[in-house]
Amino acid sequence: TGALAGVYQATRTASLRIEDCAPVTEDPDCKDPNGVGSGVLISADGNVLTAYHVVFNSSRLEAVTLDKKRYPLTVVGFDETQDLALLKINIAGAPFVPLTPGVPRVGQMALAIGNSGGKFLQPKVGKLLALDAAAGRADFPAGTLQLDAPLAPGDSGGPILNDAGQLIGITSYIRLKPTAKT
Repeated sequence: TGALAGVYQATRTASLRIEDCAPVTEDPDCKDPNGVGSGVLISADGNVLTAYHVVFNSSRLEAVTLDKKRYPLTVVGFDETQDLALLKINIAGAPFVPLTPGVPRVGQMALAIGNSGGKFLQPKVGKLLALDAAAGRADFPAGTLQLDAPLAPGDSGGPILNDAGQLIGITSYIRLKPTAKT
């Protein structure tokens, strides 16, 4: 939708590509990351939200900003059961996305930004289908939003935004559709 295209342009600078890099002695420039996810700046002093599974067991985390600059990340805290992690990046006056003060609504359109398929900070638009999704898996926390956007591995940890450009969620669980064999 048009409103979400504007939100994408306005919030893309606060979105990050998060890379799980090998130790500096093995890959100093992180040319071959062990994994890729997404994240979002939520304060001007460099607080970043992502999914916990993006940073779990990482040896060295780096963020890549829209202008392709690289920054080391530090894990500040996490909640494994909610699949959330708070990270810190050393950027003064960072662009950031505000948290929504309200509750999302079923049926509202939402924007996810992520790094799936080798693409860098790309938008995915979808409709909120549920606010407390029964995902059929015991490890999905209460309050899980269900979005019908075409999310894929690499989008995990990225922001889910409303049409006001406010953060309503973090991409966590992705249900992959089985492919038909011919």
